[in-house]
Amino acid sequence: MLPKKNRISKKRSPSQIGIKRVFGDNLNLKISQNDLDVSRFSVVVAKSVSKKATIRNQIKREVRQFVRQNLTSIKVGLDVIIIIKNQNFNLEDVKRIFKKANIFLIDK
Repeated sequence: MLPKKNRISKKRSPSQIGIKRVFGDNLNLKISQNDLDVSRFSVVVAKSVSKKATIRNQIKREVRQFVRQNLTSIKVGLDVIIIIKNQNFNLEDVKRIFKKANIFLIDK
């Protein structure tokens, strides 16, 4: 689970975030700057990926775990919404799109 300071609260609408968009085959990113000293994340999985909530929640947990493990190598001051489009994604896709968006401090 991500620390509370690294989560985007539900008070702020996801439509308010998204200055920069990065598109991938299985997932998209919406990225904007925040005025904080931490980066915050949110994971969205649509019902079109799977009708079963347990599968959608499992996908969210996997992506959050990846983000939590890589927090030290991610730039600070970003709000990132990760939108999963396809159930066939894997964590390498997340790593690839983070590199494409230039979110990592160091090349992973």
